[in-house]
Amino acid sequence: MDMKILFMMDRRVNAGSIQAVANYVRTGDELGHSIALYGRPDPNYPGVRCSTDVRAFDYVLLIVEFGLRWMSGLRMLRVLSEVPR
Repeated sequence: MDMKILFMMDRRVNAGSIQAVANYVRTGDELGHSIALYGRPDPNYPGVRCSTDVRAFDYVLLIVEFGLRWMSGLRMLRVLSEVPR
């Protein structure tokens, strides 16, 4: 079964879970799954697939490490309303 997972998180180059998410993306490719990080591609994260098309994913995982200030409440509502249930 091909899983499509989108991670949403605050991107910090030298802290947080970005390395773990990058490894999930690479491992997902090896296993035939589509895993990406929410947002636009960023040269600080080479090899990390990015996407803003939340409808293309079966699951959205929010990684919250210190608060939700990085995403406005209005954007959060839009994203959550587009995720298939």
